[in-house]
Amino acid sequence: MLGSVLSLTLLLHSAAGSEDPAAQPAATASPTAPAAPDSAAPTLSTAPPAPDSAAPTLSTAPPAPPAPPAAPTPSQPSFFASVDRGIGGTAGDAFSAELHFFTQIRLEEVISDSVHVPEFRIVMARPVLRGKLIRPWISYFVQPELAGKTPALLDAELTIAPHAAFGIKVGQFLTPFSREFLVPPFRLLFPDFSPSNIYFRDNRDIGAMLFGMPLGGHLEYYAGVFNGNGINQTPGGSRIMGIARLAANLRGKPVYTETPEFDDTETQLAFGINVTAGRHDLPLPATAPASTVAEIAPYATLGADLTFHKGACTAQAEGYAKWQQLSGDVTQWSAGGYLHGGCFVYLRTLQLAARADVIDASINTHAGLRAQGEAMFAYYVYGNHLKFQLRYAYGNVRGQDLSVEASTSHTVTLQGQLQL
Repeated sequence: MLGSVLSLTLLLHSAAGSEDPAAQPAATASPTAPAAPDSAAPTLSTAPPAPDSAAPTLSTAPPAPPAPPAAPTPSQPSFFASVDRGIGGTAGDAFSAELHFFTQIRLEEVISDSVHVPEFRIVMARPVLRGKLIRPWISYFVQPELAGKTPALLDAELTIAPHAAFGIKVGQFLTPFSREFLVPPFRLLFPDFSPSNIYFRDNRDIGAMLFGMPLGGHLEYYAGVFNGNGINQTPGGSRIMGIARLAANLRGKPVYTETPEFDDTETQLAFGINVTAGRHDLPLPATAPASTVAEIAPYATLGADLTFHKGACTAQAEGYAKWQQLSGDVTQWSAGGYLHGGCFVYLRTLQLAARADVIDASINTHAGLRAQGEAMFAYYVYGNHLKFQLRYAYGNVRGQDLSVEASTSHTVTLQGQLQL
């Protein structure tokens, strides 16, 4: 009995001591006590979420129709007038027109076998109308000649060139034989074309031509078919003429010029070959009646050219060979060519130039052999737009009669040029 009372007293004393917090170990806690909430833990809420202002809202109204595309603003016509571009205007890419003018006035004295022939002449007076039509790659070119007794149409051509490598030209225009013939007259080194070029080339004609400058302009080709009757002539007879030209531009731009200093061409090296095949009228005897019809015979002409320009100097050469049937089985070969060069001696203002030219009308007999040498001084006031040229030419011509001594000539030419 006493032991039971003592055990109960000890148990009550132990329960009272356990209520002292200081007596509890720091690391122990009652397993039944709820854990304190973690402030970093997410809390659950029964309240509905706030609407997201960025979320799309649904509407029962139909969507607004899209705005119609803006109408293209038509290009406003523009007009210009300058020495370089002439006078003209444009209307977007559909149409453009440029009006230019070119003239050469010459004072020339020819001394031949004690005969003096001084004269003033208007060598050329040519207005030019050119531009684009309907598309940027469709162009037109019209050029009459007003100098002389009767005005004449030189060029009336339409060109369609959708790509640099392919184009077609129709109308009356320059036949693509000879580099020099394709150079505009106001870009020539001398006052006129070389005598051999005039002798061997074909003139303007009516026809069609394919052309192109593939490989970035490093290669050129021209192939044309023409009536073969010459400039401003109606078709007649069987004189169809074919002409082809192939050229390689090894250095520089494919520009046809003999004064590259004024055509943004610092360096140029180019080579070309040409061929012509056609039929032409044989000359009539002096005693033939006026009603005599000329005989038509075949002919073919070959040509090659080389041009080089570097810095202030330029040089160019061409050679020609021609075969023609005279009558029956009689044929004739002729040959010729020229070499010219020039250098600026003061800025791009004062220039010295020289040219040698030869024509052998009959290789077998050398009858009609012509040789000419020229020296020239040029003063460029404003490039090719305004320049003056003073030239001396010595000529030696042997006639068909070889027993007659060759005749000589001395020619002094002073020429002024204006190109707008």
